[in-house]
Amino acid sequence: MENWIYHLDALRHIVDFGLLVLIWLVQLTIYPGFAYMEHSSFKMWQEQYMNRMGFVAGGLILSQTALVGLQVWLTPSSTIYLTAAIVILMWLITGFISVPLHHKLLVSGHNADVIRKLVQTNWLRTVGWSAIFFLGSGL
Repeated sequence: MENWIYHLDALRHIVDFGLLVLIWLVQLTIYPGFAYMEHSSFKMWQEQYMNRMGFVAGGLILSQTALVGLQVWLTPSSTIYLTAAIVILMWLITGFISVPLHHKLLVSGHNADVIRKLVQTNWLRTVGWSAIFFLGSGL
């Protein structure tokens, strides 16, 4: 059983690292870059971005949720419970803040105020997924 737990921890660390890299790329490069995109093709690009990012980020987020859920069940600890709480918080922020802002951009097209709000509110997810990574790595 210990060997299986080790592999579960290692797999979760890989997924957490993937989300860490992804969220920092989104925060520092992708979302700020929205402001410089051509207005005429923004809606079309936004739709493609949402579909493609949903595939990449969605797979990582679902994997992380499943792995943390397994850890809560198999190796419960205060750190795992805290991690699980942050994962739930990331779902809530994504579902109730980030996704609706993306949908506003999809409907309205290029909108500097919505882009600014997306960048500002995404700091919540950036901090959250960074914390998840560091909690999982024992740092």
